[in-house]
Amino acid sequence: MQIYVVKKEPGKKETVFIKFSTKNWNNGEADFHYYEGTWATVKEEGVYKMLRSNIKEVMEPSWEWFYEDEE
Repeated sequence: MQIYVVKKEPGKKETVFIKFSTKNWNNGEADFHYYEGTWATVKEEGVYKMLRSNIKEVMEPSWEWFYEDEE
C-alpha cells in the first residue's frame, strides 16, 4: 500500500480525504489498484479508529491524480 494524500475533509469533523494504491501479485505479475475517498473516524481511548468509509476505485488515473494542490 502507498498513501499519496491524507488530509482533513473541510467542514467535516473527524473525517479525512485519502488517496492510496495497492499492489497485488497475480501469477507473478503486479496488479496496481488506485483508490480515493473519505474515512470517518472515531476517537476511542485517545486513538482515532476507522468508523466508516466512502472509498472508490479510480481506474487509470492521470499523472495529476498523484499530486495534491496546496489549497
